[in-house]
Amino acid sequence: MQLNHLKALVAIVDTGGFNSAAAKLGLTQAAVSMQIKRLEEWLGFELFERSVRPPRLNNAGLELLDQAREIVELCERFRDSAPGSSRLRGTIKIGAVTGLSHFIPQTLSDLRAKYRHLQVQIVSGFAGDLAHAVVRGRLEAAVITQFPELDPDLNSRPIFSDSMVVVAPRSYAGQSDTEILSNNPYVGPNRNTEVGRLIENSLSKRKINSDQIMEFDTVDTLLMMVLHGLAVGINPRTTIGDRYLDDVYLAPFDAPPIQRTVSLIQRRESRRPQFLDALYDSLCQVVVHDSSKVQTASH
Repeated sequence: MQLNHLKALVAIVDTGGFNSAAAKLGLTQAAVSMQIKRLEEWLGFELFERSVRPPRLNNAGLELLDQAREIVELCERFRDSAPGSSRLRGTIKIGAVTGLSHFIPQTLSDLRAKYRHLQVQIVSGFAGDLAHAVVRGRLEAAVITQFPELDPDLNSRPIFSDSMVVVAPRSYAGQSDTEILSNNPYVGPNRNTEVGRLIENSLSKRKINSDQIMEFDTVDTLLMMVLHGLAVGINPRTTIGDRYLDDVYLAPFDAPPIQRTVSLIQRRESRRPQFLDALYDSLCQVVVHDSSKVQTASH
């Protein structure tokens, strides 16, 4: 038996089939099938039910899956901890919730000098879905707006905290968040996001009856609505940047302002700990740089 045989087994389960596993591993489907066949020959029994399409693990395969995954992760951690870890190759998938992906390009650019042979794919989604994908091993890590109850198998490292602000036309300067939200059409973030839930809970608790006319998925939609005088909105301060500061009025949302915490989550037993440590450090540096620009532009 070879380590590649176990990698093929884990990849098939994580990706949902032989074809997608082959794509992930950079092999042909025939090569993946051969690796599984040799693993089964070495074990002396079959691991998949081949009477269904796509083939799925049988009971014996299910019993061995966790051990196979543990062996693969142990070997990869051993490799990544070696002095030559900068020569890591292959593909790594990192999740990022919508609204945070603007931090990623500069972060990856900073890491390329050290990990130039490692391809990084960014996957967008809701925080809960990304966290589940990290637990299942489909993502190596994710940058999310952290929610209260993470899976115990996950480790969370906070990157920064961000205040919520009401975004309104410049002519509204001096009005409170309650005045603005009670007297104008309102657009809010998707309620399925953690930011959306934080905002909804605060509005409900404060009994603010806002006239919500739509939900938005990107900050550009919010800003266009505000700049055209069609609505006001609420979003984290860092997402606004400095481009429109002369044209919009930002009022703190709630007192003290509601905060969201952005974190890097990963499995406690990560396969690439050195890379994720470097990713975290780079994210923190990029955020500090961007935050200083925002503060400068606000004065």
